[in-house]
Amino acid sequence: MAAPPEDLSFAVVFETSEVPDQPATNLERNRPENSGGWTSDLRCCWPIEIGLRLFGQNIEPTRLRLTSHATFVPRLVEVYLGRSTEVV
Repeated sequence: MAAPPEDLSFAVVFETSEVPDQPATNLERNRPENSGGWTSDLRCCWPIEIGLRLFGQNIEPTRLRLTSHATFVPRLVEVYLGRSTEVV
């Protein structure tokens, strides 16, 4: 039997919108029940984007968990993966 997937460490490197009391960096706590969440400004320009840097080597995400308040459910979520050539 395969081991359950592990949570990945990551950092938020950019976002196109957030409100001061719920910044995107709250997501770095990696647990929806502990993060306080991220909320974009209601008057922001669409699409709303967020960039994450995954920590580790040879990372191959197999799933992504998104949670949302019932009144903020997105109609579309697009996920793009790539490798950075930048050494940090």
